[in-house]
Amino acid sequence: MLGDGILALLVCTNTYIHGLHHGPPAALAVLLVGALCLAARRRAPGAVLVVEVASLVVFAVLGGDFVPLPFAMLIALHTVALKFSLRTSLIAACLGAAGLAAAMVISQGSAEDDVLDRLPLVAAAWVLGYGGKLARERTALMERQAVQLRLEQETRTRLAVAEEQGRIGRELHDVVAHHFTVIVAQATAVTRSREASADAASGEDTPAQRATRRDDQVLHTIAATGREALGELRRLLGALRPETEAATAALAPRLEQVRGLIDHVGRSGLPVELIVRGEPRPLPISVEAGAYRIIQEALTNALKHAGPTKAEVELDYQPDRLGLRISNEGGGATDPARAVGYGLLGMMQRAAVLGGSIRVGPARGHGFQVSAQLPLSGG
Repeated sequence: MLGDGILALLVCTNTYIHGLHHGPPAALAVLLVGALCLAARRRAPGAVLVVEVASLVVFAVLGGDFVPLPFAMLIALHTVALKFSLRTSLIAACLGAAGLAAAMVISQGSAEDDVLDRLPLVAAAWVLGYGGKLARERTALMERQAVQLRLEQETRTRLAVAEEQGRIGRELHDVVAHHFTVIVAQATAVTRSREASADAASGEDTPAQRATRRDDQVLHTIAATGREALGELRRLLGALRPETEAATAALAPRLEQVRGLIDHVGRSGLPVELIVRGEPRPLPISVEAGAYRIIQEALTNALKHAGPTKAEVELDYQPDRLGLRISNEGGGATDPARAVGYGLLGMMQRAAVLGGSIRVGPARGHGFQVSAQLPLSGG
């Protein structure tokens, strides 16, 4: 508002200087009042424009012999074009042009050429105002679209994380369920064997037999607890697993299946060389499953994004960890949120769950590389 007041004073000063010798005091006063009304142009732009046009006509009617350059009316028209619709602003521009032409025709000494010289100023004021309106609307639209895209991106990322966590949870269920099943089966087998031995023995209640019964009770407790834990695992998995998958769980992949994966990728158009360092040996199921998925996602990413190239898969069996390196001579999608299927994001999630680390980015020289270190204690 302060800026509008200063603008009104400046226009008023300019109007006074240029209109001082071109009309009686009453006519000049009308122009000055109209110029001062610019202070309210943002609050009531339409009314201010009407006042500015009227002040020009009244100035001419009261004896003004030359209409000064109508800065006040042009600024008011610019404001109307900036704030109102195309139809309304065009009507306002026609009103301003008609009022200015009428004032110049009424005032003494105004020639037709003068009228034609002033009318382009009205058109320029409208074009600048309506152009500014379009620019503001375009900027606001882009800002809304940017916010919407950011929200959609965050939603897709959360869904991808949830989906990957569900997949990891299902595989971990398979791992834990396998071990619990072995524990329950062994405890049950030992209990039955000891019960058969006890039935065959004499009915004497010796300290050794009492100790055996206590051991049997412990084994019974282990078996019962294991079965209860298995039931809880299956129940919790039901909350992670989609309904279509609730009946079955996929077996966790092992590193021995990597060669089959490489052959499949090779038939799809990406030649892959397998390099094994260290002595291959069985690893914890969770580590093997996580490593297999990381290799699978990295090769899938290379197949989709690297173009015609070849790739290498390196397995480094270390005493306390498994090292992975999947590289290609082409390129790859470095942004996990942009990778199709969120493969890179999934690799990072898997490495984090296993307590390992992963690096994704350009390889030395040229190409793209995924390298990971998976601790064996995390399995």
